[in-house]
Parts: sequence; C-alpha cells; structure tokens
Amino acid sequence: MAGVVANVRFGPSTYEVSTPIIGDRLVEPDGLTMKVKHAVANSTRVLGVSLYEAMPVGTAYEDTTSAGFPRIDHAIPQEYVAVAWTGEFKLLAAAAINFGALVVAGANGTVVPYVAAAAGAVGTSEQIIGRCTQPSGIVNGATGLIRLMLS
Repeated sequence: MAGVVANVRFGPSTYEVSTPIIGDRLVEPDGLTMKVKHAVANSTRVLGVSLYEAMPVGTAYEDTTSAGFPRIDHAIPQEYVAVAWTGEFKLLAAAAINFGALVVAGANGTVVPYVAAAAGAVGTSEQIIGRCTQPSGIVNGATGLIRLMLS
C-alpha cells in the first residue's frame, strides 16, 4: 500500500529571496528567478508572510535595515526567509480595514480589504488571504492582526 509523508505540516516553509524582504510582509513566487519577493497588489499567488528580513546573495550590507531602522547588531541578513501560511500576524495595511473584513494582497506585501467584483466583471481575480481580527480595525498605514487562511 503506497503512502505519502507530509513535507511540512505546520510550517513555516523556507525560500530563497530575489529582492530584499521586510519581515511581516506577504510574499509570492518571483516567476523570473524562481525565488520569492514581496507580493504585488491583487496577487493570486501569495505563499504567506515573511517572518524576518532577508536579502539576496550579493546585496551590499548597510548600517540600516531594509525598513530604515538602525541595526542593533551586525548580523548579516540571510538569503533565505521563513514563510508562514497560517496563524495570526501583525501586518501592514495599505488601506483602512474593518474588524472581521476579508483581506487581499496590497502593493509591496501589504494587505487591503477585499472588495467583491461586480457581477460579470472580467479580469478581477484575487486571492483572499485572510481576515482582519484586530478588534478596532486597522487604519491606513498601521499594523494590525490578520488571521491568514492560506493552508
């Protein structure tokens, strides 16, 4: 009797990065390099959320992080990033999101509220990636709790 063994059951998975990655941002496959990058707006290929910063091989080392903060130590960022696809995470909102609203990918790995397309609309495919679980909702430009539903 043939069987299969799960490669990863509860995550996270690890991927090589093609561009500098900021922690707590949505990532998707980079079709050119077969690595990962920040998800683009309305992506249908979101893999999950990056758990820390990562930089591609050969990236110049700087005294600030990719988010612009001073480095606390001089550890060199890794070229691989852990990506989680289930759980609750504080993610950056690129628009106001109400408590309980469904969310999709926004630009540069952020989240925005899902807006249902008009009936019969063409070319409006999106991947619902989760739901806002921040009791007060999330204002534009702030971080708040999002429950990922990518498993």
